Amino acid sequence: MKSISYKDNWLQEVHTGVIIKFFNCRFVRNGLPVGNEDLWVLDGKVLNPHHVFFELKQGPEVEVDCQGLILTAGFIDLQVNGAFGVDFTSCAPNQFVDSLHKVAAGLTQFGITAFCPHAMISSNPDVYKSLIPLAAKASLSSSGGAATILGLHLEGPFISNEKRGCHSIQNIVSDFGENPAQTIAHTYGQFTAQDVAIVTLAPELPGSLDAIKYFRDKGVHVSLGHSAGNLDEGQRAMQGGARLVTHMFNALKPFHHRQPGLIGLLTCAPPALTLPFELPSKTCPSGLVLVSDCISALGLKDGVHKLGDENVHVTGDLAVRENGVVAGSVAKMPHCIRTLKKCVECSLEEALKCATTNPATALGIQAKMGSLDYGSVADFVLIDEQVKVHATFVSATRCFLNE
Repeated sequence: MKSISYKDNWLQEVHTGVIIKFFNCRFVRNGLPVGNEDLWVLDGKVLNPHHVFFELKQGPEVEVDCQGLILTAGFIDLQVNGAFGVDFTSCAPNQFVDSLHKVAAGLTQFGITAFCPHAMISSNPDVYKSLIPLAAKASLSSSGGAATILGLHLEGPFISNEKRGCHSIQNIVSDFGENPAQTIAHTYGQFTAQDVAIVTLAPELPGSLDAIKYFRDKGVHVSLGHSAGNLDEGQRAMQGGARLVTHMFNALKPFHHRQPGLIGLLTCAPPALTLPFELPSKTCPSGLVLVSDCISALGLKDGVHKLGDENVHVTGDLAVRENGVVAGSVAKMPHCIRTLKKCVECSLEEALKCATTNPATALGIQAKMGSLDYGSVADFVLIDEQVKVHATFVSATRCFLNE
């Protein structure tokens, strides 16, 4: 048996038909410490070691020493506006695919192994129709060694004027019209669930329930956000098939004891509801999803950067518009995990679940990724107690090493 360190260059290459064992690690599966179990992989998938060893009478050909680090599923980010100087919102069509690939490769340094590009803040139909069809192309043409593109997250233009945030008022569509399917097709053009994973909309808009059904029938997940809607409207949207709330507490009506707005969904959350912010961990822990909401300035120095047509001033971890309104973030996912752990005093394993298993469950892909269950894709990250990323693996091939 060949024995190597997780730093060995052999792990940068794809090895077909070779059983690999990752040992000497604190293994976290589905947000729970596994104990003394090692991670066995073959052809980029997680193996059941007991089945392989005791029934198939096979063992690993290569063992990888993880040097006592924590081994957990790779992080999944459902809202990435851009990074490393790339702003998806302002990308020209002939640059969009290359830009997606650049960001997908760079995100692995933060432990991200899969993500939803938040490709456009509210835009005109021509922009949507030119960029949406390129998302699946970018995913299929990826050369490996990068985070998986799960489909676009479209935030707008079906949102509230009052709670539009950084979205341009000229592009907002505040009514789905008499034929919501026709309105959506006019705005986005033709798309599939491979192109679009999530759409954020305001549930108070006329025709929103029919729109939610239309999206769900196409396999697209609906999130509620940028909304001045009330609790009843939020509940009806959830009953109609919406599954998430986008950046909870931001761009929503403030909580009031008589008119709680969408924030009130925290008090009546069904099991399928997913709420992306740290405070809901007390009311809906299995549905809490961490998102970075990162913009083009992620990975760059402080200064003035772009989010669509807006100038965004970045200082440290804060990104704001000229008027002081928060505009996305430059937070790295490890920082989000540390912040959650500190704010709600949960265990590291519980915090990790909010960046791995929970987002995968929100998209219905938990059998494929986010868990490290047997048969799932071997996307994982090696971290320490401070959530410093030491190495990132996509389909068991190392694509980032912190040297």
